[in-house]
Amino acid sequence: MIAISKRLAGLWPHGVCLLLALLVASTPARAADPATFIDQLASKAIPVLTDSSLPKAEREAQFRRLMHEGFDVRQIAQLVTGRYWRQASEEQKQNLVKLLEDYLVQLYSARFTEYANVSLQVNGSRPEAEGTLVHSTLVRPNAPPVSLDWRVEEADGRHIITDLVVEGVSMVITQRSEFASVIRQGGGQVQALIDVLRRKVGA
Repeated sequence: MIAISKRLAGLWPHGVCLLLALLVASTPARAADPATFIDQLASKAIPVLTDSSLPKAEREAQFRRLMHEGFDVRQIAQLVTGRYWRQASEEQKQNLVKLLEDYLVQLYSARFTEYANVSLQVNGSRPEAEGTLVHSTLVRPNAPPVSLDWRVEEADGRHIITDLVVEGVSMVITQRSEFASVIRQGGGQVQALIDVLRRKVGA
């Protein structure tokens, strides 16, 4: 998010962030199982997110609303900041969550209009200690397919996505490393990451 690694950038144009947001679409009442949840989200999200005719403000508004239905941004913020989350004050945690969401909305609501004619094939799932890993393949025209595994958990009676594994690389682990680097460069202070995200959003 702050600086996507070259390896990840090669898997998806501009990199595949933790909140790639491919699947942040409006979903009916709770899907029967995690694989169905991912499949339903993909079938609805892709046409909306790749619609270049949608006005920027409307696309961002839809993106933000739909992201709330598919992801737990606070939990993801906690995962990607790792041990530094425990050091943050409640006000700093709230700022991190809000800025992370704002940054993702700005970045990916615009970038997805570049990726027309992609499709997601769900290939099954397997249970894990925490939730379920749903296996899928992103099919792109004139480009190699990309393996995507979605870590799906349950919260408040609904499915949520807590990690995305791209060709075996966890976005949570990758993002945690990048965020930790920003914090270390800022003297070990969480506020350093907040300041960087705020500048990104403001720009």
